[in-house]
Amino acid sequence: MATTTIKKIYSDIDLSFNRNPVTGDVTISYDEQAVLRSVRNLLLTNRYERLFQPNVGSNLTGLLFENTGPEMESVIATEIVSLGNPMTRFVVEFTSWLQEKV
Repeated sequence: MATTTIKKIYSDIDLSFNRNPVTGDVTISYDEQAVLRSVRNLLLTNRYERLFQPNVGSNLTGLLFENTGPEMESVIATEIVSLGNPMTRFVVEFTSWLQEKV
């Protein structure tokens, strides 16, 4: 009995809005590039910035000039981990960047 595996293909519009030379449409990014761009967009989007979707985004721009320390590291980690809820395209794995400085 042969088994087939279905691979999910993630796609997104390329935000550089370049034209596809063959079709003339906007180019499309696939898989890893599409997921990286969507995560970046979520990180740079503030909460309440998208209409009717108040929980989409993060508050990282509000934390930009805060003092660094263990408390701030946990706040930033909480913001990043909360992004994984609306999307199942990625899993957050990270280590403490404060321990690497010492």
